Amino acid sequence: MFRIKTLTLANRTVLAPLANFSDHAFRIICRRFQAALVFTQKFHINALLNNPSKFESDLEVYSEERPVAIQLIGNDPNALAQAMDILESYQYDAYDLNLGWPDSDALQEHSGGALLTTP
Repeated sequence: MFRIKTLTLANRTVLAPLANFSDHAFRIICRRFQAALVFTQKFHINALLNNPSKFESDLEVYSEERPVAIQLIGNDPNALAQAMDILESYQYDAYDLNLGWPDSDALQEHSGGALLTTP
């Protein structure tokens, strides 16, 4: 058993958030192969706020996927709070703010790994 805060997992195998791969079918397959926790792909909070209906089917969670986590990226605390209001109805088991993405676009907008450069 492995714990992340209040979430108890069967093992330490976690599917990372993979852009263009972490769809429902892939997450279900990974769960069947003993991934204890699966992630959706990474979602930018601004994209979610600008057009939430565009991502509705991607955000949906099926019981076969659980436990499932979502990873968000962005740099605006107010936008993050608004995105969390939208995501609350999907009842994810865990929420993750990306603090490691070293992509030049993320660094330029001061999100991902760049969030660690300023307190």
